[in-house]
Amino acid sequence: MIQNYIKIALRSFRKNKTFFLINTTGLAAAFTVSILLFLNAYYELSYDGFHTEKDKILMVYSKEISADDINYSSTLAAPLKQAFDTELKEEIKYSTRIQDGSTTITFGDKKLDEGLSYVDSDFLKMFSFKLVKGDQKTALNDLRSVVINEKIAKKIFGNKEPLGQLIALNISGKPVQFHVTGIIEDTPANSTIENDLFIRIENSKNYVLNKADWNSKFLNLYVWLNDGVSKSDFEKRTNYLIGKYYKETIDQLKSEGAQPLNGEEVLSLKLLPFEDYHLDYLVGNATPFSAKYPYLLMGLAGLILFIASTNFANLSMAQSFTRAKEVGIRSATGASKIQIMTQFWSESFFICTLGFACGCFLASVLVPEFNAVFGSNIEFSTFLTPQILSYFFPAFLVITAIAGSYPGFLLLKFNSVQILKEKVHANGKTGVFSNAMIISQFSIAVFLISSTIIIWSQIDFLLNKPLGFNKNKVVSIPIDYSNDNLAELLKSNLSNFSQIESVTTTDINLGLGRDGTRNKSKYGFIMEGKTINTSAVSIGYGYFKTLDIKLIKGRDFSTAYPSDKESSVLINESMAKLIGFENPIGKRIPITDSIGMEIIGIVQDYHFESLHHKIDAMTYFLTDDEVVPYVFAKVGRHTSPTEGMNIIKKVYNGLSPKTEFNASYLDENTSKLYNKEKRFSKIVLAASLLSILLSTMGLFAISWISISRRAKEVGIRKILGASFYDLIYLLSKRFLMMVIFSIVLASPICYFLLTKWLNDFVYSYKISFLVFLITGIVAVLIVILTISLQTIKSVFANPVKSLRSE
Repeated sequence: MIQNYIKIALRSFRKNKTFFLINTTGLAAAFTVSILLFLNAYYELSYDGFHTEKDKILMVYSKEISADDINYSSTLAAPLKQAFDTELKEEIKYSTRIQDGSTTITFGDKKLDEGLSYVDSDFLKMFSFKLVKGDQKTALNDLRSVVINEKIAKKIFGNKEPLGQLIALNISGKPVQFHVTGIIEDTPANSTIENDLFIRIENSKNYVLNKADWNSKFLNLYVWLNDGVSKSDFEKRTNYLIGKYYKETIDQLKSEGAQPLNGEEVLSLKLLPFEDYHLDYLVGNATPFSAKYPYLLMGLAGLILFIASTNFANLSMAQSFTRAKEVGIRSATGASKIQIMTQFWSESFFICTLGFACGCFLASVLVPEFNAVFGSNIEFSTFLTPQILSYFFPAFLVITAIAGSYPGFLLLKFNSVQILKEKVHANGKTGVFSNAMIISQFSIAVFLISSTIIIWSQIDFLLNKPLGFNKNKVVSIPIDYSNDNLAELLKSNLSNFSQIESVTTTDINLGLGRDGTRNKSKYGFIMEGKTINTSAVSIGYGYFKTLDIKLIKGRDFSTAYPSDKESSVLINESMAKLIGFENPIGKRIPITDSIGMEIIGIVQDYHFESLHHKIDAMTYFLTDDEVVPYVFAKVGRHTSPTEGMNIIKKVYNGLSPKTEFNASYLDENTSKLYNKEKRFSKIVLAASLLSILLSTMGLFAISWISISRRAKEVGIRKILGASFYDLIYLLSKRFLMMVIFSIVLASPICYFLLTKWLNDFVYSYKISFLVFLITGIVAVLIVILTISLQTIKSVFANPVKSLRSE
């Protein structure tokens, strides 16, 4: 019996090669893309999955309710951990602070610039960074211990034993000797914490200067609660600490009109599960990754599979009526309904299996290309795990069952005589179902086309919106500050080149540079009875000139005023508005001590962070060029970017030949802030093109069958005098009406969902009606071009041929 099913299936495939090819190709393409999209979504959802007990790790963040806003911050003050350890020690099992930075490693004649994290001794007890050498519990007990990963160990020591070796790390501009006490496995790409070295936080200069300052917020804090202590109970317990150490801030917020919400104080501490951090938008990083994206990717995968499966079902139903005589003969000669249904199902199963196998093969081959184009790090081996296959297996069965069983079920509703007399046609319900499937396909295609246009428009808006500073010909140069006075020497040497217009220094990069670091410092204080929170940046002379940032009032830092380094600051317009003085020049702000620092100038607002964030209040300090992580060099207007970069590289390598040159232009850095959006837009574009292709393939096949069945009708109408245009309209009307209905259905859904997506940005593109007009025109043209060949062929056919059988 099975052999018989196979023979009939193969005959059917040979006889209907076009449909077999369309079905197999469509399913293979759909499975390929769906697998890749699903793997990408799974990769994001499995972030930090290698930490075996990540569900117990909680990130502490603050929630501040002001009179007109709610602010969340993951950067906290250094003394908070001591307060936890002293006053909440019964609730906490482990705790650690993390401050990211960078350093230069020196070992013999080798020098490496690498990322560095300052942490507490509990760090390795909380996070599952597996030590391949060393003791997990004691590796960070000593202040002069350093834990490095395997990659760094290989670079520095080669085949030598790394444990116990002494390496010099640049700490605050000075080389400090550290013992290597642990080697950890290289962390996977989907790890939130990804630095190469870990040392105790007591080595951080920022920590030393601010370890008792409750208003200086520059690090992250993680806790692991004891068994029996709930997240909500601990949050309530922290209210006591906040009331004790921030009483003045709380009173001030209330005096400004802030009101507690839902029983919460206006200033409180909250706990975020570490496993949620990567997809948390409120407490996120410089480039927040919305939790919507992985689920949107899985939704796209589902939509593409839906289009392919409806194509399969539609074509199977349409084709089944051409096999009516076969079914009638088999039924008349004694074949049971189950046997006929099994025949159709076995053919469907074969096509689905072939499509799935081809999809798996293509996905495995295309993974490297997918990673390169879309900036992902997926591996096909992940798909072969039972957990992932369990998601695809039900979809496979559903597609097979619907496409295989439904056509046979329809035919068996007719008796054998009707079937043999070829009086079998699609009934009303079947036609409605087929139309609904086509409308669904094109609604999805219209939705994806519109979404692609809107997403690309938003990215273009982000990349081209004026940021308030010059990003185009300014080079950001990470500094090896183990090399004494390298920043000062680099500034001096570059100033001798006419191609370099100006040079300055800063402690914080703009955008994401090649060194991968991204820091931010915040201060909070009360001034004139008002709560002030400000971001702080240390800059060198000529910073605003180099970046073409306009000075609104007052003066810039100047060598003519030696006291600027100790007692002067500049602020931006947002900070000036926050302070509230009509003329803040000359006022003192208590940002470092009770005496405070004098405001000497106001500069225009500019976008220091990505456009996901509003412009923050900023305060600028004059930095010490001897200890500075970045030099900015502005290339002259008549010098090409390549020439400017080559000059800077030559000078840098001459001054520090043993360290890596990681300079980049600021336009490149700021563009990286939107890599996630650009990646998502590419994926949506690819999904849109595939959905259009699949919908077009299905429409072509359905229109072919539909128009072929109406050949006699067309012949009669031609004989009775119907014109060419009448016949074109007659044959195209049904499909054009369906696509117009699809446009009307999909456009408002797209507008609603994409508006919600745009709300993730403080600054966004405004959706225009033109988007949906263009989409509609494109969709109509696709339909016209798809069915035109069959329509015109039918119209010009000799009516005698189509009527001969009558």
